[in-house]
Amino acid sequence: MLVENPQMFKWSFLFKAFPGLIAIMLSRAYFIGINQIFDADIDRVNKPDLPIPAGDLSMKQAWMLVAFDLLAGISILRFMNADLITTSLYYLGIFFATVYSAPPIRFKRNSLATSIGLPLTTGVLHNLGILYASRASLELHFWWSPPIVFIISFATMFFVVISIAKDLTDIEGDMKHNIRTFPAIFGPKNTTIFCTGLLLLNYIAAILAAIYMPQAFKRHIMLPVHAICALWLLFQAKKLDKANYTQVILHVPVLYMLF
Repeated sequence: MLVENPQMFKWSFLFKAFPGLIAIMLSRAYFIGINQIFDADIDRVNKPDLPIPAGDLSMKQAWMLVAFDLLAGISILRFMNADLITTSLYYLGIFFATVYSAPPIRFKRNSLATSIGLPLTTGVLHNLGILYASRASLELHFWWSPPIVFIISFATMFFVVISIAKDLTDIEGDMKHNIRTFPAIFGPKNTTIFCTGLLLLNYIAAILAAIYMPQAFKRHIMLPVHAICALWLLFQAKKLDKANYTQVILHVPVLYMLF
């Protein structure tokens, strides 16, 4: 927004933006914390080095940290006098983060629900909330400009990939606890090929957007950056294929890095 409207920059904007950034980080910490609390038994198999399975953090301490993240984030919103839409988007994100991990809903047990709910939260709600709050703080009206549509669409599709690929490292524990993820059902090879294909389509769509909408996007940045990312993705996929998908765990950080 400030790139498009540099005349609106004020140092006071940074003082508004910083607490908002902290609130976002706290909501993310809440999501990770609540997930690790309810996944403690699974993580003892898949990720024994995490704080709770390793015994570095007790359940009581974990709950206290999660409660702090939640209350601190809400308090920051109240301190900032966030408007109704910003507050509602924040609460909705917290709600989805909770039902993702916590019984009785715990929709992470269902691979289809995860591939819908996680992108909806991290791809749509988080980005929409940040973009809306940023424009509101600058006293600009929110509208669905091509860059905003692109950011939300690209991020949502990316998190569809991540919501599936993240379970590649957890197959053993998920099968033991009857968590029906895509990797547990279809195997690491098929899941990796599918995720690579989806992410490649995402990059192709970004390249096409830059070609056909030069008035909305900076073509000299969009084209080379997404082309390089697509080629790097194909290179990593080829390397993984040569290893007969025995190093599939190492492919997950590559997907995160490409975002």
